[in-house]
Amino acid sequence: MNSPFVNFKLKPGISRSLTGAALLLSTATLINAGESKAATFQCFLSNLSACGGILGDKDFTGFQISGYTPDASDKVTVMQLDDVWEVNVALNSFVNKTGTLKYNVAVTGTNFTFNETSVSVSGSNNATNKPSVASTMTGITAFTTTTANSETKTFTTKPTSIAVSQVFTAAPSRSINSFTTTYTQNVPGPLPLLGAAAAFGFSRRLRSRIKTSAAA
Repeated sequence: MNSPFVNFKLKPGISRSLTGAALLLSTATLINAGESKAATFQCFLSNLSACGGILGDKDFTGFQISGYTPDASDKVTVMQLDDVWEVNVALNSFVNKTGTLKYNVAVTGTNFTFNETSVSVSGSNNATNKPSVASTMTGITAFTTTTANSETKTFTTKPTSIAVSQVFTAAPSRSINSFTTTYTQNVPGPLPLLGAAAAFGFSRRLRSRIKTSAAA
């Protein structure tokens, strides 16, 4: 006698639900695999010779500053939170000065590319004298940010490495307290396709087992 737990057939709606569940499971697995943990490193601007590090899949190297002598407490902090990387430069007494910060960022170990960058400036300003940061980056037309606005630009060439040069300027009796540059990335194209393929294969095997059990 056949067991009542063997002779059964799933309705089409249940089969579709299983397929959907497989897709969701595969997608959730990919999302969890790509999650990033918060990480950071910090360097004083007066000693950048050993400054750098890898946060997630982004390798920050070649930090250098020129044009002025940093204050003892001036520093750069690099942080990653999920899929956003932030470079913050804090200046203690940057009044009526000009300086240039340079560094490189490269993707390592993944298929991601750079998507957007955003620059914001904090400091004192008036109607005519606004502290500014003029940024030049690989794959983006040079742009200038002041304390009155923030700028977001898109890397249309989808680079995997960029060279960054930022000239920060404070006019007489104006000051820059800090400026922050963030980077986001593009999701590589193959991942969604791989996720769908894995889910499709899983659902096919599941349906095959169900048919085998029903025919027994």
